[in-house]
Amino acid sequence: MTEMDTLKKQLNQFDEEYESKLDAIRLTEIAVKKAMQRINEDKQRLYESIGIEDSSTSEAASEALEILKKNFDSYNIPNTKDEIELQIAHEQGKLDALYSEGEKKVSFSVQFFVHIVIFHFFFFLLNFLF
Repeated sequence: MTEMDTLKKQLNQFDEEYESKLDAIRLTEIAVKKAMQRINEDKQRLYESIGIEDSSTSEAASEALEILKKNFDSYNIPNTKDEIELQIAHEQGKLDALYSEGEKKVSFSVQFFVHIVIFHFFFFLLNFLF
């Protein structure tokens, strides 16, 4: 057997060991995630059974609301009923002005704004949840 064959054999052995250890690490990672999930579920059930609110849940909800508020502010998305009504009235005023000039395509503007607001809301909500 030549030195090159010996080196190839050692390299193949190393690759096999590496893949084996990598698989073991992945399986361990999955097991740890599942265990953490079970622990959190059990903890939540325990809190519910004794009637105590899980502070981490309420803290997470408060944190999520803060993140949403900051994102709404940074993207200038109205985040209160009054701000939304004001923005819709503003858009409706623009729509009325353009409609009177015969611009029928402007109805898209209000619909577009509403869709953008809804999209941003769900985008930030999904980012927080996942």
